[in-house]
Amino acid sequence: MGNPIPAEGEQSLLREPPPLRQNNRGKSKKKQASASASEAFVLIIVLEDDGFWHDIHSHLLKALRAKIAVKQSTSKNEIRQLLASSDLAGVLVVDAGIARRRNASLADELAAYAKRGGAVVIGGQFSNHITPSDMKTLMQRFGLSWTMGDYHRTTHTLNPQHAIVRRNPSLPKSYSMKAVHIAGADPAAAMYGPTENSQLQSLVFAPRKIDKLTEYPVVQSRVGDGYLGFIGDVNGETESTAPVLAMLGL
Repeated sequence: MGNPIPAEGEQSLLREPPPLRQNNRGKSKKKQASASASEAFVLIIVLEDDGFWHDIHSHLLKALRAKIAVKQSTSKNEIRQLLASSDLAGVLVVDAGIARRRNASLADELAAYAKRGGAVVIGGQFSNHITPSDMKTLMQRFGLSWTMGDYHRTTHTLNPQHAIVRRNPSLPKSYSMKAVHIAGADPAAAMYGPTENSQLQSLVFAPRKIDKLTEYPVVQSRVGDGYLGFIGDVNGETESTAPVLAMLGL
């Protein structure tokens, strides 16, 4: 199999992500811009807190709060209200609770938010607790055929043709992560992926070449008028902070 990362010069199939939403309430342009910057927030959805989220991803939380206001919610009713807010700039899902059958209606509302122009990123502790069947069902709600791929550590390389990558030249060019990978995604949706030189990195198994070059740990795809991003990093690598912020438009 060939390298799934598009060759230099090929055009990405993904359009540029939308800017952070602006709040229009009849204010002057100057006052409106100031108010929008101060009122915009990112929603963090926590439905199954495993007790490790804040510690493992403390660097992500710190970086996120340095850029924008953050509202974390464990209440389904509150989450629904926040999803309808005109000040919502993006959503970060940090556990697998959103994929459970009992939260199906909330997952549909989250998908609807993305399809009408929102940015949703799935990461945090999600990949530590997701099942293949729940993953498939959740992705179908977003209109995607993504499924749960392999779970291993290797060094992944940046896709230079992805729209997000072009807008964020400071993203790590490559880094090692232990991750759940996405199968069934368009190669153009991959922000990071393996190359023909990627090898399994394990303290238990002998090194071997990665043979599934079209499974990716970091992907972002257009869904309706918005975007769904996924990062399968299970250890909260420091290098994973920048891709998450980039997928949120920050």
